[in-house]
Amino acid sequence: MTSPSSSSKISAAAVRKVALMARLDNNPSDEFVAKFQKQLGDILAHVDQLSSVDTSGISPTDGIRTIPVSNLRPDQPDTDQARYQRVRSNIIRNFPHKQGDLLVVPGIFEE
Repeated sequence: MTSPSSSSKISAAAVRKVALMARLDNNPSDEFVAKFQKQLGDILAHVDQLSSVDTSGISPTDGIRTIPVSNLRPDQPDTDQARYQRVRSNIIRNFPHKQGDLLVVPGIFEE
């Protein structure tokens, strides 16, 4: 259930910026922008609908586990060096972009 003006809450420029930052498309078409403008507008309309729900009397921590941390298993580091090296080698070998033993990933704040 969305309001007819829900897509107008998101500007085309904002959609283009989000698409670029999320690496969805470097130069989104008008069709792409219109589609995502509507979808993002629908999401905002749903959030608006959720914000109208009365949450008085509900603690912000409701639903959080009640088991004390002391009852959780202790953290045990894996001391099997051969397994560690094998897993590490497999990750490096199968990673698409690497520089020596370093994994190269694209920056998320670059334009």
